[in-house]
Amino acid sequence: PLPYICQDREYMRNIIGVQTDLGWQQETTLYDRHFEQDQQMSVPGRLHVTDILEVAPMSRRTVYVQASHNAEVDNARIANVQQVIAELTGGTEVVPVVLRKGRDYSRPASEVKIINDLYNASVPSPRLGAGGGGAAAAAGS
Repeated sequence: PLPYICQDREYMRNIIGVQTDLGWQQETTLYDRHFEQDQQMSVPGRLHVTDILEVAPMSRRTVYVQASHNAEVDNARIANVQQVIAELTGGTEVVPVVLRKGRDYSRPASEVKIINDLYNASVPSPRLGAGGGGAAAAAGS
């Protein structure tokens, strides 16, 4: 019946809306790996902020910073992110910077490269058998 179909559709729209919101939040979050030891932004961090400012739609243009367990570190990171945003936009855009609790479930590209290099180094060289069967031997007889 129609009333139940409408409720089902609304329920699914709500689920998809929550997933979309969390996906954008994940995509626009700066994690520990985006900061140096002195809490200045690293080159990948600056590139990520640039990507957020250029790619994210205006309605999703909020920069989230992963919360640490230290208020001083959090404040320093937020201040540095705001400074980078001001540099990149020339101070013409106000982009919210929000602290976010959570963890990073991905890996930095440098770590992925190391894993791939180790895997490629462990692959044995191909070896051909000494003489014998196969299609070429059958065709020659």
